[in-house]
Amino acid sequence: MVPLSLGIETLGGVVDKVIHRNTTVPARKTTRYTTGADNQTAIVLNIYQGERELTRDCRFLGTFKLGGIPPMPAQFAQVDVTFLVNQDGMLTVSAKELRSGAAATVTVQPAHGLTPDEVDKLVDDSIEHAEADFTERRLVELRNKAAGDLRHLDKLLAEHPDAVTAGQRAAIDAAAAELRGAMPGGGLPALQAAISELVAAANPLTTAVMNRVAASALGGTAEGELDADRL
Repeated sequence: MVPLSLGIETLGGVVDKVIHRNTTVPARKTTRYTTGADNQTAIVLNIYQGERELTRDCRFLGTFKLGGIPPMPAQFAQVDVTFLVNQDGMLTVSAKELRSGAAATVTVQPAHGLTPDEVDKLVDDSIEHAEADFTERRLVELRNKAAGDLRHLDKLLAEHPDAVTAGQRAAIDAAAAELRGAMPGGGLPALQAAISELVAAANPLTTAVMNRVAASALGGTAEGELDADRL
């Protein structure tokens, strides 16, 4: 069996576990990831072992780089990362970007240098710190979401500056400023509330943009005109 969970580092220093502790070997699991920035042409995959939620508390096993990804907007790339643990406990990690076919592979020995007592200690630590670890991971995930929402909002405002009224724009700017202020040191409730407030303030903008896209797809026919044509 796999003595400790195996995974990769994701945005913000979080460990995303791919193969979990006590999985019977041989074991194989594939998880799909994407890019976090526009026009990203390479991904560095850091491999970790352990039961904690953040990389700083887990054991680093190795790293490799997947290059040759075509430039595209953030979250458009589709990267399948496969973990394969053979009968001898050897771990092979491969990554493939589905659109381009770019691929890379690395092999490591997860159990090297760990005694059974050390494995048990790592497991015990994960139980002891479970609540704090979950809270910190959730904070990282919310900050990542907030940053993504703000980037998307800035892009919409730049592309559709006339889509909202002056009052609606002021509300959006105020909510965005509140969220930016909550991101560095705000707790879970404050960050969740600020994200919700931004979503509410930005609703007139996102609705207007969606209506424009729909009208464009209908060849410029307004929704009301389309309904009238059907009568």
